[in-house]
Amino acid sequence: MDRIVVSRSHAALATSFAPLQAELGLLGHRSVAVDLPGHGFAATYPRAYQAPQDLEGLATTPGAIKGVTLADNAAHLIGILERAKRNGPVILVSHSRGGMTATVAANLRPDLIDRIVYVSAWCPVDLDVSARLRPPSASWTWSSWAGGRTP
Repeated sequence: MDRIVVSRSHAALATSFAPLQAELGLLGHRSVAVDLPGHGFAATYPRAYQAPQDLEGLATTPGAIKGVTLADNAAHLIGILERAKRNGPVILVSHSRGGMTATVAANLRPDLIDRIVYVSAWCPVDLDVSARLRPPSASWTWSSWAGGRTP
């Protein structure tokens, strides 16, 4: 029986994978959907963010994910993968921006992942993730972004 770990997108909650997890369970698979640090039920919202909104406070009060880095997300995911791997093969499924975290985790700890699946996810291949996040410049082209390949 495979253990399936789902790394969710930036804007979704782990609970949005409940229908998928129900189907996987009916097929005999165990799965866990992961909320990354500062997201999901662990997210907090300063009073300024709530109705009625305090526009001055909203402009100056940092959000819950301020200071959370890609390395923090990867470390959190690696912790989940370590626990899942103790019980057998692991399939890591990443969605949307969760692909960045999955890629970093896979590069750091390939021993923890038996298969990796990208579902409409950011999937850097030849470049590191930071290169994908750079804004286009005057010299930017699809060809330079894709390492000489055209999309």
